[in-house]
Amino acid sequence: MEDINPNIPEYPESDPERNSKESAFPYRTSIGTYIVLIFLLIIFPGLNILIALLFDNEMNLDLFDPVWFFFVPTMAMLWMIALAVLLAVWREKAPLSSIGLGRFKLSYLGYALVFIIASNIILAVVQIFLEMIGIEFSNNIEEILKKAQEYIWWWLGVSITAAICEEVSFRGYVMSRIKGLTGWGWTVPVLISSMAFATGHLYQGLGGFLVILVYGTMFAILYALTRSIWPGILAHFIQDFFAVFLFEHF
Repeated sequence: MEDINPNIPEYPESDPERNSKESAFPYRTSIGTYIVLIFLLIIFPGLNILIALLFDNEMNLDLFDPVWFFFVPTMAMLWMIALAVLLAVWREKAPLSSIGLGRFKLSYLGYALVFIIASNIILAVVQIFLEMIGIEFSNNIEEILKKAQEYIWWWLGVSITAAICEEVSFRGYVMSRIKGLTGWGWTVPVLISSMAFATGHLYQGLGGFLVILVYGTMFAILYALTRSIWPGILAHFIQDFFAVFLFEHF
């Protein structure tokens, strides 16, 4: 498969950290670039919206085996998406730093912890406001967390998977490629990626969708500010995995 823009320079391999902080990403676009973007920004949101319209979004995991009905399909889907993203990056001849996977720094853990505290305060205020104006939340997340307590090792796998795959796909890839292809700043990529990401949580009802939209926007801003998805991966994992232990206390 020939590159569409063969004259765009490759990243120098000698300094990946510098390239992760460039204002534009000089990668070689291929057909895979557009296939992945079309899937993440059009097909994936469209399917989620269609499912939300056709079904009542009420989930009763007691009727099914949660391992094969929820945990395994969720992990399989997310890893397939992430692998497609990594394949597209390889075809573009771009380094992993072009999607925010540069060198890991211990300071990223500090960013993640600060982000968790700040984001939970903001999300609590948003949820209270939505409940005050009558926006409904589904009980699906409660059903999932109840089962996660029973299947904690499967939940660990889901938490790791979601943290890595969603940050790689919706923050690292979508945001950097929109910015690189259009030459726009970070505002439009932040908004587009957050909207696409939030549609994957329509099973939480309109209220849950709006909360995740705000949450995804904060993750996107974190990536735009740090040029790394490591803080987001850490915060995402800690938030998801430890939610199961805090569920009964709040």
